[in-house]
Amino acid sequence: MRKTLEIIPTFILILTFIYSLYLKSVNGVWVNWFVFSLVGLGVYTTIIIFIDAIMLTGRGDKGTGLKSKIFYSYLIVLLIATIILAFYLMTHN
Repeated sequence: MRKTLEIIPTFILILTFIYSLYLKSVNGVWVNWFVFSLVGLGVYTTIIIFIDAIMLTGRGDKGTGLKSKIFYSYLIVLLIATIILAFYLMTHN
């Protein structure tokens, strides 16, 4: 249940990102939504990985179960995708 609560904000930020792209397609004000979602994904996933790793270390758990591997894989892939997108936008715009 705890990991589900940690993942829900990432889905909200992904939906915000998609909404910003929709606003761009209809010529709305999209830049603020886009930046908020991109920065939010980068910062939130980093903090959640750090806090969860500290909690696992404090309990003496290695986090090698299937649920932990899926959880960390999702967050790390999301973080890498966010960083790559931010680098792309920083160098090409």
